[in-house]
Amino acid sequence: MLLTISDLTRIELDTELLERVPLGLCRYHQVLPLAREDARVSVAMVYPHNTAARDMLASLLEAEIVSVQISENVLQQAFQRVAALTAAVADNPPHILLHAPGVADTALLMRLARVLTTEEDGGCTCIESPEISAAATLAAAGASHSRLAALSMIDASSWSDFVLRTPTSLLLAATDDAPITGVLVVLRGHGADMQALSWAAGIARSEAADLTLLALTAAPAGDLLSLLDPESQPGRHLAAAVRRVMAHGVEPRLRLRQGDCIPQIVEEVATHRYDMVALCAERYGEFASAVMRQMAPDASKVRALLLCKQNPMSATLRSLRSTKRRIHRA
Repeated sequence: MLLTISDLTRIELDTELLERVPLGLCRYHQVLPLAREDARVSVAMVYPHNTAARDMLASLLEAEIVSVQISENVLQQAFQRVAALTAAVADNPPHILLHAPGVADTALLMRLARVLTTEEDGGCTCIESPEISAAATLAAAGASHSRLAALSMIDASSWSDFVLRTPTSLLLAATDDAPITGVLVVLRGHGADMQALSWAAGIARSEAADLTLLALTAAPAGDLLSLLDPESQPGRHLAAAVRRVMAHGVEPRLRLRQGDCIPQIVEEVATHRYDMVALCAERYGEFASAVMRQMAPDASKVRALLLCKQNPMSATLRSLRSTKRRIHRA
């Protein structure tokens, strides 16, 4: 039986665990490591059945993960406490690396990059030299711990490869001036959905575009309404998603689909007009890459792709620093 915790204020957090799993990564996956006991680490999770998040934590913490159920509200309060306890745990300010040689200031790519810079309240570095390739920009984004790499739209046949290669979140957008009219945000029921929602809602508001939430479920036939049940976890997640979008002044449309997720996403994009598609990637992006590979043949209408993917470099560096401190203390 899964343990549920409703109050973290009396729990003394382990700063060594927090050094190995940065606050930005915790927010992305909606998790918080609590304590280590031998080879096991207890972790508060809003989505305790998210195997990708559990695998990531097991790798970073080099331990078996014991999940503890927690509500989103309680976890957000804990995040505020963690940030206040030690500035060393908080991530560096967000940063966007924009690759735009010869791109006009009014182009869609430039407009969307400005929106995301505003959303993140961080800086944007623009690479204008044609001698620097898009691939080199991706590598630089990872090495510089950038939050997002923004590049000109590439051929759809290369989407899948780029999704796997990017070390951080990725924006691909056309370089013409035409506006976006329809945005699709794919909801997989994970905490990482919220990052895609914030960015996509900011873009929809700026471009005066319609925004559609595609809620997916693999539940058996007849259980589709569980997505609308405010007492179920999928229902709570969907309600939180709607609130997140409306907080940006955008009224979302809602689409529900049931069954294998990848074919459902591909069919939705093929049968409705969406200029932009946004989704989150778990782990190394295998799921998102598979979506892009199958979506590409019928995605001629898509002029922007937004992939939310946590940059692992900062987590790796913090883990190395923590390891060095333990070695020095030994």
